[in-house]
Amino acid sequence: MKKMKIWLALLLLAAIAMSLTACGSNNSTPTTAPTEVAATDAPAATDAPAASTANESSAETETKAEAPAAENKTADAAPVNDHPLNATYGFQWSDPNAPILNEKGAQELSFRVYSSKNASALDYNDMKIMADLFAQTNVQVNWENVSESVYAQQKNLIFGNKDNRPDAIYHAGIEAFMPFGPATANAENTAYPWQTFNGTDEDNERGVGTIWTENGSFFYRIDNGGTVDWHNKLICGFGGNPLTLPADSYFIVEITARADKPVSCGVFLNPMGGWDPRFSEGMSLTEDFQTFRFATTDTFIMDMDFELLFQFGSEALSKLDEVTVEFSNVTIYQMQVM
Repeated sequence: MKKMKIWLALLLLAAIAMSLTACGSNNSTPTTAPTEVAATDAPAATDAPAASTANESSAETETKAEAPAAENKTADAAPVNDHPLNATYGFQWSDPNAPILNEKGAQELSFRVYSSKNASALDYNDMKIMADLFAQTNVQVNWENVSESVYAQQKNLIFGNKDNRPDAIYHAGIEAFMPFGPATANAENTAYPWQTFNGTDEDNERGVGTIWTENGSFFYRIDNGGTVDWHNKLICGFGGNPLTLPADSYFIVEITARADKPVSCGVFLNPMGGWDPRFSEGMSLTEDFQTFRFATTDTFIMDMDFELLFQFGSEALSKLDEVTVEFSNVTIYQMQVM
């Protein structure tokens, strides 16, 4: 059974990498079935020695003459099918239009994958692509989804447990979800002036967050909660890509957001290079979308560069597991003074 799962593991990894369709190959060499030539003994007459000798010589000649023809009669080429994968589960991968396993294989064999997954993504077991894969191959893939923080804590234990390892481990890598900030392609993209500041950036034990966009929303996942507000800080506007607000205007910041667990944060509109917030507010997020509006009370005598800060760290947050915040809208409205 272990060897069977290794075969399936190799095959399924190839299938997933090729858009999760059944893969075909013509590399298998068919084995020719051996041919059995029946030898017929010529009868010998005991009462006629001379004739007997002649008959034996004649029979020997006929056998020699017929042997080459018999050796050239080979059976049709056929694959070896006595392996349990073939004989019991109908394993094949030469025909890309046929399932890899038969119905018995579909019921009795499965493939377990351990994977990290962001909290907002659909359970991999429920994805249509996995249902399509099963329909095409008859191979059941069971995903064990965990958070990024749990994966980081457990991966070494998993590798070390030779008696209960999954068939495969899938990890896309955290860099795939961090296309924002001064050192990225969006460093000067005014449409995405976002970055995170983590408590671990200053040798604190906690405070780790990840940001990405998906289906028109902006996501901030708190992988580890810090005890102080700035340990988990989401920033809109930074050096080189600030929020520049014009002079002689009032501003309203409108934010629509939710979180997968109840969580609160401070919201600050602060000038770059110092600490003098033009508003200091708070948001208490729930699983339902809410819209918050915060307004400035003074105008500026000149255009100014700002950062919009969302600071989540707290004692309560540090006791929670992973939390994901979704922003469906962040809009700044300008009301110019005439």
